[in-house]
Amino acid sequence: MKNLKKIMTIGAIMFATSLSAQQLAVNDKVIKIEELPEYVVINCDNFTSIAGGTIGIAIQSKKSDSEKVLTDLRDMLEENKYLGIRNQTDLLNAMAKLGFDYVNAYPQSSPETVSFSRSSFVFRKKEIYRN
Repeated sequence: MKNLKKIMTIGAIMFATSLSAQQLAVNDKVIKIEELPEYVVINCDNFTSIAGGTIGIAIQSKKSDSEKVLTDLRDMLEENKYLGIRNQTDLLNAMAKLGFDYVNAYPQSSPETVSFSRSSFVFRKKEIYRN
């Protein structure tokens, strides 16, 4: 019975700390989920070529109160090999891992453009991370 109580206590402590201490790190930069705004809009540029596709990421942050942390998030999404973002599906899965839910997406380029497309994705912090 004592062992079960210890296991339950340790489990509760680990769960509580994981909720409050969600952090993202890349290149010695640490981003705390609490510092990010509730909503994040990510512009995603898809380039196709013979050598394979790549994805360009831009986060709308200019003149925002959260400009620095959003810039750090963009850098992390572009540079982090662990996340392995090579397409829009990878972006959706990476943001889910980082504590965000997908809200909506909308195209920003014409359908006639075959080799290039731009879409914007709207993400919202998962409910457990909201203020």
